[in-house]
Amino acid sequence: MVKRNDVGTGDCTWLLRITVPPPRSGYVVDLLREVPQVVSAAAVYSEVDVVAVVRGEPNALKGVLKQIHGWHAPIRKVRTWAVDEVSDGPRARTRAHLLKNSYRAYVVCDVSVSRQSADYAAAVLASVPAVRTLYLCRTRNRVVLDVVADDRGHFDDVVMREIQGRSGVVRSTRTLVGISEPAWERKAKQDGSPTIFLGMSVQDLQFGSALSDRLRLDTGLKIWDYRQIPTASGSWPRTVDQAMKAAPLHLYVMSETFLHSPECVGEYTRSTAESRRIKDTLCVVEPGLDVRAIGVRIQERQLVLADQFLAYPKVMDWIRKRLK
Repeated sequence: MVKRNDVGTGDCTWLLRITVPPPRSGYVVDLLREVPQVVSAAAVYSEVDVVAVVRGEPNALKGVLKQIHGWHAPIRKVRTWAVDEVSDGPRARTRAHLLKNSYRAYVVCDVSVSRQSADYAAAVLASVPAVRTLYLCRTRNRVVLDVVADDRGHFDDVVMREIQGRSGVVRSTRTLVGISEPAWERKAKQDGSPTIFLGMSVQDLQFGSALSDRLRLDTGLKIWDYRQIPTASGSWPRTVDQAMKAAPLHLYVMSETFLHSPECVGEYTRSTAESRRIKDTLCVVEPGLDVRAIGVRIQERQLVLADQFLAYPKVMDWIRKRLK
């Protein structure tokens, strides 16, 4: 359990649970962007309509509530929970929550007071594999988990087996299921940086752009390729290097023209230069290219033959596994 925040440091955290008349939750989520102390906001199903995280000085909450009520927005009620500790869970450093089909929810866990303390419950629950962030509220004997699951079935298994199954730790749970849109976090990487760097030659534009567009549609992820280089860019190599460094996953369209392009081969070489990129790099071999024409070094890496029936599902599986 990695602690990121504690009220003892002078930086405080609160969870806001906001009730609004339907269907205005998206409007309120967008409005909350105007409040600098709000670090994230999401529309949810269940007993409330919006969950927001506020972080700032000890007196920051008063100003935030004043600003919210000053909008005269369609807000029926705002309830606040003071958070004593914010901790990273196993999924804190992944981007699984960016996948369009991922299942995200806030699971409110009331601790079994008679048997265990809230601190002990937090230490136990922080090890649940699907937990992204844990919020400990000592005064309420409550732990709130920001959970990201692969799908609804995986989420149900996490709640039943990993959370409610912790005998003597959790007395009861309530689930606030997140709506994929609207939701936002005040993080630069999520706002602008790509998740996938797609390398291809100019001659492979038709195949590569079709693959890129399909992946964007199916995953909701940001995908970068050379078409996004500004026309007036002073240095194409520098722009490409910046995109490569920002994206955790590298996907290459491997073709004969790619192999004969010094620039394309150079990009691939830089991707695989570090050991951490071995599993984060995948090559999609275009139809018509004999695998034997590919160098041994590339053959030893992960390859998907585009003319195989299950080629696209294999690419999707690779993305899901690498983002976990």
